[in-house]
Amino acid sequence: MFAIAQGFFVDLYSGGMHGLFSVLYLSVFCGIRAGSRFLNLHTPGGQVVTVWLVTLVKDLFFMLLVYAFSRSVYFSGAFLWNITGQLVVTGLFAPPVFFLLDRLKASVIEGFTTRSKM
Repeated sequence: MFAIAQGFFVDLYSGGMHGLFSVLYLSVFCGIRAGSRFLNLHTPGGQVVTVWLVTLVKDLFFMLLVYAFSRSVYFSGAFLWNITGQLVVTGLFAPPVFFLLDRLKASVIEGFTTRSKM
């Protein structure tokens, strides 16, 4: 859900090629799913490392796809600094977002169980 929400907001505010960002964020979702087999997503450290690595791979995949479709694209130093900042911020925001999603899930489940007891 984290990757899908991230993809939704990037697609909303960007004017990129249609479908490209959907593929990228679906790959992020699959990457987090695959990364959770090797790193524990129930710990903040595992969340930071998994989300950071998957976001790094997504950015590299994005640059590869853009270069494949348009070889005249030049990635400036400012763009690379933007990617680095995005990696840091995304990795650091992962534990609070996972915590909020866990709390939301617990409250929804609690709401369903109390309603079913009535």
